[in-house]
Amino acid sequence: MPPGEERELITNQLDALGAASAVAQGLRAAITSISKLQSSPASDENVIILAISDVEVSSDGKAQPPCYCGFLKYGFKSLYLHKKSGELVQCRPICLLDFYVDECVQRQGVGKSLFEHFLSLVSTRHHDHVPSPQHIAYDRPSPKLYPFLKKHYGLVNHDLSPYGFAVFPGFTF
Repeated sequence: MPPGEERELITNQLDALGAASAVAQGLRAAITSISKLQSSPASDENVIILAISDVEVSSDGKAQPPCYCGFLKYGFKSLYLHKKSGELVQCRPICLLDFYVDECVQRQGVGKSLFEHFLSLVSTRHHDHVPSPQHIAYDRPSPKLYPFLKKHYGLVNHDLSPYGFAVFPGFTF
């Protein structure tokens, strides 16, 4: 596939997944799209990880273009969060900004694979160790994210900031 066609395919599929994510979260508009990613400040360091479904092969033996079935967007944000003591603290943690897996492949390990790849990628790019899920701030978590985090990582009893970021016990300020 020529690079221009591949770029257009990725753009179209990510924009569609971003729109589906917005619907799943009950948002009025998508928060993830190629145009929003391109226009975000460089200081946000937003990164998108795409999940590819199995590559299909046509009857003539040629591989079909990939079909993206989910994504995870993360970056760093300057946040003001309250400690348990009530103290207001400014920090710049790794934030999970958007996370969506197409409904047709949910509960098949795609989300867990994306999340594990995210943790590994963050450790490679930004830290010397793999961060624990409790060290991440979650931007406006959807109702499906809480059970996911509980099931796979044992995260419960979150605190929600006035700006919609959730943090869990063990979060480092």
